Amino acid sequence: MTYVDYRKNGPMFAVLKWNGVQYGLAEAVSASGARYAGLNGPAEARGGLEWWEHQGEATLSTFIGGDTTKTQALLTGCKTN
Repeated sequence: MTYVDYRKNGPMFAVLKWNGVQYGLAEAVSASGARYAGLNGPAEARGGLEWWEHQGEATLSTFIGGDTTKTQALLTGCKTN
């Protein structure tokens, strides 16, 4: 997986490459850490994607039933550098 955090003029966003496909994720509200979300995700995830990084560790999740408040982890314990 590749994750790139773009911090340029304007809103922040990330590009996540997972299983050979790129997904654009917009900055999302988080109590702590960097959180990005997008409503498009892989078919097997059946919903959008959420990437949440905090203190060098991240989780990739999918939204459950299109509800952006409920997620199911796809990958946990991802290390960022």
